[in-house]
Amino acid sequence: MSVNTRNFRDETFHAVAHPKQNSRFYLAVVFSTLLFPLVAIGLLLGSITLIVPLFAFLIWMSTRTFFAVLIGNTIRVSEINYPRIQKIVDELKVALDFEKPIHVFVFENSSFNAGLNILFFRRAIFLNSELLESGVSDSEMRWIIGRFVGFLRARRQAGFLGWVIRAAQHLLVFNLFLLPYDRALVHTGDRMAIAAIGGDITSAISATQKLFVGRQLGYSINPEGIIEQQRDIKGSVFAFLARLASGYPHLVSRYVDMIAFAKVFYPAQYAAFQSANPGLPDDIEDLAARHHGAPQFDSNGRPYTTARPAGWAFAVGTLVITVGLGFLLSAGPVNSTVAAFGNKAVAEHGADDESQVPAQADAVRSSSDLAPTATKSGANAATAGQAGDELMNRASNCTNALDCLNIILEATSAPNEAALSVVENRIVQMNRLRTGDAEAARTLNDSGLEKLRGQDYAGAIDLLIRASEQNPNDAVIRSNLGVAYLGAGNFKEAQDALVASLQINPRRASAWQLLGEALAQNRQLDAGVSALIAARHYADDKAASLRDYDQRATTDDLPEILREAYQRAARSLRDSP
Repeated sequence: MSVNTRNFRDETFHAVAHPKQNSRFYLAVVFSTLLFPLVAIGLLLGSITLIVPLFAFLIWMSTRTFFAVLIGNTIRVSEINYPRIQKIVDELKVALDFEKPIHVFVFENSSFNAGLNILFFRRAIFLNSELLESGVSDSEMRWIIGRFVGFLRARRQAGFLGWVIRAAQHLLVFNLFLLPYDRALVHTGDRMAIAAIGGDITSAISATQKLFVGRQLGYSINPEGIIEQQRDIKGSVFAFLARLASGYPHLVSRYVDMIAFAKVFYPAQYAAFQSANPGLPDDIEDLAARHHGAPQFDSNGRPYTTARPAGWAFAVGTLVITVGLGFLLSAGPVNSTVAAFGNKAVAEHGADDESQVPAQADAVRSSSDLAPTATKSGANAATAGQAGDELMNRASNCTNALDCLNIILEATSAPNEAALSVVENRIVQMNRLRTGDAEAARTLNDSGLEKLRGQDYAGAIDLLIRASEQNPNDAVIRSNLGVAYLGAGNFKEAQDALVASLQINPRRASAWQLLGEALAQNRQLDAGVSALIAARHYADDKAASLRDYDQRATTDDLPEILREAYQRAARSLRDSP
């Protein structure tokens, strides 16, 4: 039978591919995408340190050396030696649409077998000499070689994502989820080889039986016995464990899958095979991966158009979900406010000495300094229903300033003056910040305030950062830095600076109010409202503070999200006892 040289277009490939190849491809893409950042970082760092280029060079040297050993000690198939095999390889490459070079070597091993090796972008098929002896038909030889060419064609079909999967396999972490795709590719290679020989299942099965027991005994095998073996391992836990770490399916599974494939896609050839083996069971398809519906070819043998696997969609979806989960996990509990900022604020905290803070250091701020954003989200900062003794216990045992600031938000909303007093003292006691050059820091601070008044926010940020470096233990400077960030519309950085200010002096009303505005504009409206409530608690004139909130809630100069924050804070303060 001559080889079917119809070009194996993509739709043909998808028509004859193993039914589970796409689902296993998606599974492999998901888990290899999880490892791709590690692979990319490893390659980048390895390239910078020259480890990867050196390793690649060593692999290239070793494979080229091994290739030289093959040329020096085996017979390479060519137009001169074994031209029949060379012709079969060339025809199969055309039939299966695989254009890259494939080298075939013949060696003596006293067994009926063949193998495929990929040697650093060189593909080599190894044929034991017994394969070339009499008793092996051309169709059998075409199927034996064609399954390797089909496997290579199936690997190529995956493109860049296939490379990602193979790279992830070297890390061994998720191979449990990656190797099923390799096993599906082997099945697809078998099927493509059958398609390349026009569906001649008799020749494919004859060749497989010789792979089982050798050339001389292959004819003595009854297919019914192998099918019964497949029935024994189908669904077996132990058979599953046996192939768990292998990229190759059981040979009996491949045997049965090819018969089921021919029954669906090549019914005429299957009928001829069945007439020679009348004991074949009717449930042969149930023992293999079933095809749903009719074969994907029309009456003229042309494949119906089939959808390509949406591998990139799964890769992108995996990255999006992973990044989203990472963001949620890094953000912490959603019912917390300050602890959810993810800030890089100072880890050491201290009390504010108001006697060393000149009045002119406070920044002049207005609503026009603030860049509006209006996306609404946030965290429930006030847990007003908690029992007082529980809040007191938490206040007495908080071990870092962020947790303590959260408790302040709860205690000011409750309110719970006793818990507030305890937690404020806890923050003061945690202070380990050094007091640096206060005079130089205040000089830079004053210059920063001038920039702020001129709405030169970038200049103000630069000066105030330098001021905070001169004296890290100055809450006013850090608060002014928060104002500068707010004016620039950098709400996350504003949060960080204002939290740092409150870690130094948790009683600073203006810092709490600024923090409330930063939170509200950074899509944390509930947390912002709680911070505004805390600001009013620490205000010297609470009545004036509430009037200010009412005025801000109705002014058109403020962004809508800030008006809502002030409105909710004022309403909550009036409703509280």
